[in-house]
Amino acid sequence: MHYETAHYAQNFLLAGTALDLGVFVTGAIKDSLIERKLKIDGVNEVPLYVSGVGQKTSGGLIVE
Repeated sequence: MHYETAHYAQNFLLAGTALDLGVFVTGAIKDSLIERKLKIDGVNEVPLYVSGVGQKTSGGLIVE
């Protein structure tokens, strides 16, 4: 499962980069908030990885 998570994330980041979007990964996640928003139990289903995409600007990345 962990290998597959990394593969999916890598493809997401590669696709975003190929589309000239700003992509990022963060380890600063609050598991309980994500679990509540996704309505998962945190035991049988857990968040493993968080990445995102946004529009690039000359000053950095805009995330909405």
